[in-house]
Amino acid sequence: VRSAAVLDARVVYKDAVSGETLTVSELDLTVRNFRMSGSFDAELSVVSAGRFEGRALDGRLALAGKIDLGGIDPEKAALDLKRFSLEHQGLTLTGSGKAKGLAAPALDLALSVSGGGGKLLEARYEGRAGPGSSAKGKLSGKSEGFTGASFAKLGASPELVVPAGEIDADFEWNGDGLALKSLKLKGALGTLEAAGSVAKLKAAKPDADLTFAVDLELPARKGDEYPQIAKSWPAG
Repeated sequence: VRSAAVLDARVVYKDAVSGETLTVSELDLTVRNFRMSGSFDAELSVVSAGRFEGRALDGRLALAGKIDLGGIDPEKAALDLKRFSLEHQGLTLTGSGKAKGLAAPALDLALSVSGGGGKLLEARYEGRAGPGSSAKGKLSGKSEGFTGASFAKLGASPELVVPAGEIDADFEWNGDGLALKSLKLKGALGTLEAAGSVAKLKAAKPDADLTFAVDLELPARKGDEYPQIAKSWPAG
């Protein structure tokens, strides 16, 4: 199929039991050079308003990229996402990346979350997701510093505080255990590095075997700022 499109469509769904209504409007879908084996171009944009299963789903979604259905082999299916944008509850998630395979897709994704007039955090993941609830790969990210108030409409606790900092991790997760080849957290006070494993995460007492290295850069403080700790300590 050389070209196919749906332009400015509108769909209304009403739950006969709860009475909730969800409206999908400004729906634009364009596909070019469609085929079952080999990549083709696709673009989608849509606006939603209303509620579904008790949740507000007001927002906007837009994406564009290349899709390969892989013929009859699901492991050859692939997605090359050139741009992605999701607006919901005052937040905007943007990103791009690639995925290949369905059972345990190989991923290379870059994401960014903005809200309140500025960027809150950004992250990149390179590795695999699956099979099941497992994952293996490298995660890097940077936080500009934010509180739960930025995600209050999504149910985050207002007491949540995420300081400005950076993270780099090389890990393997199997659903009930975590193996850390390396973890590095960098913030205003210095860095923390860790490696090891944590087993039985779903148990009341997980089994941890971790090593840590901490490198702090503490500013000078006066005793009246932290009287419960010490009268004073020097910078360093």
